[in-house]
Amino acid sequence: MVSNVPRAFILAGMQFGDEGKGSFVDYIASAQNINQIVRYNGGSQASHTVVTPQGTLHKFSQLGSAMFLDGRQTFITGNVVINPFNLIEEAEQFSEKTKQDPQGVLKRITIDENCYIVTPYHKLVNQMREIREADARRGSVGTGVSEVRRIHREINAGIQIKDLHNQTLLVDKLGELFRYAKDFHDANNGSIFRNIPESISQNLSRGVAFLLDSGSIPHLCNEYQSLMELNNFRISQNICAGIEAESGIIFEGAQGLLLDETYGFKPNTTILDTTIRTAVNLSKELGVNNTAKAGIAKAFMSRHGIGAFPTKAAELNAAIKDANQESSYWNGAIRFGWFDAVLVRYAQMVNGVDEIYLSSVDKLDSLDKLRICDSYQYFGDIDDEFEAAFEYEKKGGYAIISNILENTNNISKYLHQCVPVYIDLKGWMSDTTQAKEASALPGGCLEYIAKIARLTGVKVSAVSVGPTRNEKVVL
Repeated sequence: MVSNVPRAFILAGMQFGDEGKGSFVDYIASAQNINQIVRYNGGSQASHTVVTPQGTLHKFSQLGSAMFLDGRQTFITGNVVINPFNLIEEAEQFSEKTKQDPQGVLKRITIDENCYIVTPYHKLVNQMREIREADARRGSVGTGVSEVRRIHREINAGIQIKDLHNQTLLVDKLGELFRYAKDFHDANNGSIFRNIPESISQNLSRGVAFLLDSGSIPHLCNEYQSLMELNNFRISQNICAGIEAESGIIFEGAQGLLLDETYGFKPNTTILDTTIRTAVNLSKELGVNNTAKAGIAKAFMSRHGIGAFPTKAAELNAAIKDANQESSYWNGAIRFGWFDAVLVRYAQMVNGVDEIYLSSVDKLDSLDKLRICDSYQYFGDIDDEFEAAFEYEKKGGYAIISNILENTNNISKYLHQCVPVYIDLKGWMSDTTQAKEASALPGGCLEYIAKIARLTGVKVSAVSVGPTRNEKVVL
């Protein structure tokens, strides 16, 4: 892993997000002395938790997750959906924690001028759409990021960061988004306000009252223009021109493969690309000859909110505590489950990474029994779509699914009818958090890691036994 040759690393989540990507970005940047972090997918809803060895915590949303380290630069590609207001807020919060000038923080960020931005109209439509759907909602976190792509596809309306300098164009584009939001509200007002939970009713009503008044257009136009005038944004016409390939790069992905717009399991997915495709293409464009592709996975599974989750386990939800996981109406409560090799093999089929970095191993220290899912029992109907989606074997009155071969729009329907088949292992029942090298890990822990590597078909080359860069172990 982090040793000799590679000077470019592509990091990608292999589960449902929340895999520990930010912690590994911080670690690799420190261990390999890499100064350039490229945000290559996702959007401003990202929340990558990094804790310094001194205990300072920041949830990196749009800043690259190595920014605690001196001199590290963030490059935001045109494939990322940004929220410039939130970026300013994040820079201010980060500067308070690090005692840096917020404008100095912003000078360390370069944004591709073609980035589309989240506006308050996108956020409002996103929340109204989710509330309208009630129990059938997609499970969006309500930030409006996916709505940027959806509305652009529907009516070819959207605002790029370069548009914020052109007042006439900006007013026109804000007007298009205003009309879309107003039409959506007027068409769905009844179902929205029948379904709205009391906990968010007041905030949504305020948003509707302000944003669906035409006076919001000039107000927002002025806000955006002031934002651009008062802050040291570095906007690039060619993001690759500012990246020095020979100096080393970490391509930081957001979310997980299982939430991808194309390869995730609908309907509970994002409307963004969460594969490594953009990073691979950028690496080629930059002429990087040796790029390490690393998939980030937890030593178990976790998922926020709704959606298929075959290995969710009540005993893990009772045993694992994570103070950094916040619950709300939008993102739901965190759910934990046993490691699912079927899903990670599927993610590997799509991403084709070279190695896996396994996070949160220490969270399993106190468990006397561990489980890894290597197949599913399926008791539903076997139709043509099922035949195309799965590698399976009929056994009595059910089927044993060993692999997912192809995603379909209805694959969640099948996963909801699956029962995991587990391999049981003994827990190591000892503290891993002090380990600095592989030989210091308990034998049972090494056996568990080796089993994951064998079942996924991908070597595990590093593990995390704590939140900081000093609590990573190279295998």
